[in-house]
Amino acid sequence: MKSIERLVVVGAMVPMLAMAAPTWRMAVEKDGTTNWVTAAENRWAIDVRFGADAGGWKGTIVNREPGAVVLDFEVMSDPLPVADGRTALYLPYVYGWRIRNWPREGVKLPGRRIWTEAKDGVFELTKCLKYPGKFGTMQWCTLNDGSKGFYLGSDDAKCVAKDFRAAYDSRAKEVRLGFDLPMFVPAGVTFEVPRLFFDAYEGDWKAAARRYRAWWDTCRTVARIPDRVKDTVGAMMVIL
Repeated sequence: MKSIERLVVVGAMVPMLAMAAPTWRMAVEKDGTTNWVTAAENRWAIDVRFGADAGGWKGTIVNREPGAVVLDFEVMSDPLPVADGRTALYLPYVYGWRIRNWPREGVKLPGRRIWTEAKDGVFELTKCLKYPGKFGTMQWCTLNDGSKGFYLGSDDAKCVAKDFRAAYDSRAKEVRLGFDLPMFVPAGVTFEVPRLFFDAYEGDWKAAARRYRAWWDTCRTVARIPDRVKDTVGAMMVIL
């Protein structure tokens, strides 16, 4: 990823089932400023650069009509280069999953089947990372080569359902990352679109983990185990 100094992420609002005409406002955050766009613009691009302010989306969808509406907010990045043996994708699969063995045409990878071959050497991440769910345990992932990385996350204290997306081109050795955010908006309801956040950062994958943990600590309180309990041998034996 040393050959890439910027990341363009495109988001699009796609009507899946529309029985009404909703209105929406989407806040596009870029270079430290926020601009609101309306339903007339259903595609937005964010340019994220190393050393600059990160970018993202948030917004509201208001359905003032008598019928319900189903929308899918699709977010996908530009292709990011992958170096075999060095670039890894870190996913919030259960306790965390590191992917360094990228799929290749005609080669069966050991372990779980996490990739599905589409066509022309492109592999898509199997739909097993639905958050929140049995396997999707956190709202962030990162692509990192040991010195630089791209962070994809959601600062969403309400934990709205979302899917992680990844598409790897085994011929070009490039991967694209993104989110799918399905939304069902009943009549007369205002849906708050959670903040989707993107950042290009320096450092290893732990820098991305610290960024997510710093946000998480602002909206959740983790119970503290008293020192007397930690130091009690009997209590430790019961736990084990």
